[in-house]
Amino acid sequence: MLRGRGVLLVLSVLTQLASGEKTNFLFLGNPGAGKSTLLNALAGKPIFEAGVSVGGGLTTLGQTETVGDIIFYDTPGLADAELRENASKAITEALNAGGRYKIVFIILTTQGRIRTDDQATMKLVLDSVPDIEANQYGVIINQCNKGVMQKIKVSAMDTIKKFQTILFSQLDRATMHMEFLELVPELDGADNALLPDPSKLKKFMEGLPGIDLKPGHAKAIQHDIFDAQNKQIEALMKQVEAEKETYKKMSDEKDKKLEAMVQKMSQTGGKPSGILGQILGEVIDVGASILKEFVGAATGLKTEL
Repeated sequence: MLRGRGVLLVLSVLTQLASGEKTNFLFLGNPGAGKSTLLNALAGKPIFEAGVSVGGGLTTLGQTETVGDIIFYDTPGLADAELRENASKAITEALNAGGRYKIVFIILTTQGRIRTDDQATMKLVLDSVPDIEANQYGVIINQCNKGVMQKIKVSAMDTIKKFQTILFSQLDRATMHMEFLELVPELDGADNALLPDPSKLKKFMEGLPGIDLKPGHAKAIQHDIFDAQNKQIEALMKQVEAEKETYKKMSDEKDKKLEAMVQKMSQTGGKPSGILGQILGEVIDVGASILKEFVGAATGLKTEL
């Protein structure tokens, strides 16, 4: 049952629908993450070029397409050194357009490990937009191999705990809205192909809360410190592998962030979009239940999922 701020949120959404206001779907990620393919799936047709590009991603400039009441933003990634400055400008311009947004970071894993350049991208983008609070954006772990998906199936909660611990280590504003999407072999090497079944992606986007951003409030992304940020994260990940106390400290910090998010969500009557929403069901209404099930140090020290 909705109450308090939850009722206000629903009224706000209904008001926006009645006024015909469009929602900006802004997908952020590095070259090859699959942003264009996912946006095309949501649009129901190829609106952005997607496929194989030797040496980098296909998206080299910021692009927008409007389908119905949604404005789709496809932005280049910060990991490409040659395009980094243009990419940072394109992302900043997209954030500064203002209006209603659903912001999603698309990240990948390598051999089950979260890529450090994805972590660096998330940190630099979030640092540029102080208006984005915890739980006001989503994360999609895309192109997961069968091994990662099997771990999710067998021990979802423990796998997610490890993932959150590593990811939250660099972010002052975390999120519980996350989803894992499996690698689709049919899309490998195909140009402008659509996901055979986008239902999981669409459900995630439907459940992801929107955020209102004022025009011009985003600061310029500090693209010039990307490499230094990436090296810092790489060094921390090596330390995590080697030292038990470092991982425990990160896990404790993750617990504090989660506890604050859970308490806030229990007050507004919301629940996580994506895999956590599926696992936790409706218990989000009782914060203590979530804390008991989800918050707590994950076992093991390895940084892979």
